[in-house]
Amino acid sequence: MENKAKYDFWQNHISSCENSKLTQKEYCSKNGLAIQTFGYWKRKIRNKGFVSDKPMFFPLAVKQNGNGNKPGRILLSIREGRFKIEIDENFNETILKKLIVALERL
Repeated sequence: MENKAKYDFWQNHISSCENSKLTQKEYCSKNGLAIQTFGYWKRKIRNKGFVSDKPMFFPLAVKQNGNGNKPGRILLSIREGRFKIEIDENFNETILKKLIVALERL
């Protein structure tokens, strides 16, 4: 299998696994894949940023402050497994901490 075909093959399986309700072990067993090989390709593709060329969107609910002031603005960029957060000074510190924890799980 040529390199591009390998990437496509594993990228499709990784995406399918992530969209399924199965664990990696269950997914690999069901699809006749070696769990070690699946893990290898998942790391390889993630480290190279090959998992998806499509932008990823995550819902982010920001509530108004109790004093009626609008919350600070936030700009979130995710590229190749890395993220960048730009915030206004009025942004809530607790929400920012929760956002960072969620992003680190990606």
